Amino acid sequence: METKTSILNASEQKRLRRYYYCTKLAGAALGASLISGFYMLFLVFVDDVFLGNETPYVLGFCVGIGMMLLFVIAFLFMLLASRFGMAGKKYEAILKKVEAHQKKLDDEYFAAGLGGQMAGGLIESTSDSEGGKKVGKAIEAISSAFLLFLSLKLLRGMSEDVAEVMRSAGMEIPRTKKFSTGIIVSSILIVLIVFIPELVDTCQTNRRNEAACSATWHSLDDYFRARDIRVSGYPPEDNRGFQPRLSVYPYDEVGDKDSCISINVSDSGRIESVDYYVYLDENKEKEENVRKMKDMLPDMCQTVSQAVQAGNLSVTDPRLFEVEDDLLDEFIQQFNARSYYDGPFDAHKIDAYADYYVNISIWTYKENEDDENHTLSICYYTSCLNPRTED
Repeated sequence: METKTSILNASEQKRLRRYYYCTKLAGAALGASLISGFYMLFLVFVDDVFLGNETPYVLGFCVGIGMMLLFVIAFLFMLLASRFGMAGKKYEAILKKVEAHQKKLDDEYFAAGLGGQMAGGLIESTSDSEGGKKVGKAIEAISSAFLLFLSLKLLRGMSEDVAEVMRSAGMEIPRTKKFSTGIIVSSILIVLIVFIPELVDTCQTNRRNEAACSATWHSLDDYFRARDIRVSGYPPEDNRGFQPRLSVYPYDEVGDKDSCISINVSDSGRIESVDYYVYLDENKEKEENVRKMKDMLPDMCQTVSQAVQAGNLSVTDPRLFEVEDDLLDEFIQQFNARSYYDGPFDAHKIDAYADYYVNISIWTYKENEDDENHTLSICYYTSCLNPRTED
């Protein structure tokens, strides 16, 4: 008995298999795009947030986004190739040979989905209000989801249609599960292969930074303790989640237990900012308080500078241990022109190129303050987050 397979030549059988593979593997390509994108974002989150890497991983972004685009292009190509191919005369000829009928495919709503996207984009770009822009974005999102649903439904319909034709022709239905799984697994493996070296490098860098930060902190702590200078703070290994900081009180012996120096150590072990606190006496004349500022601030700077030089420590900018005389004079002019109770004020200087910042500020209180323990103080704050000198 002659089977219907003999009616189709090799080219026609190959065409049916191609349509079937395209309708099946297109969904796998779309899934690989979404899954690889999810893994890329997850690994970027781990690298940036969990491991604290502040440097963008450009290679990972390029490979991840490029792979997503590649899979999307493959999905669109297989979808369109199958759809237009199955609407052609050659496929109709195959249907006549095997005495089969093509099912009606639900693709008439694609125009509505595309129109919704265009309308949403137009509303978002032309609206002057935030509400209008949000509505436009919502319409775009809904239209995109609708188009995705229609695409998957169309692929399923075409796959079932081709499978029915192949069965009518007596052909064996190809197995595509292994191919689909291979596409998705390969996309995940590529993302992992690209990102795992970066994650390992970030972990190693973090360990080196932790060791350098701990060494800097302990060097400062040992230096001041050896000179019987009171210090307070927690070592980096006991201070998770906070920037390591060491507070130094160099004037305990002269009765000033409040004036202090706060040294901030970066995660990489560099000293990146120093706060110099000078506590004033609101019961004394301003001239005496000004004299204390001018005497104590340079002495504090020298104290920290000597500790840094003794330990050969890394700093982001040597100006962290210098007093900006012009800035201090500007602050003193404001200080002399005000009473102790006029409210807080400051003077500052910024070097945007080096990301260097200096600020002098003062805390004052109202004359009728009930708290008997309140104090009047100034803070000379220096910071440089962008290193100007290299080790």
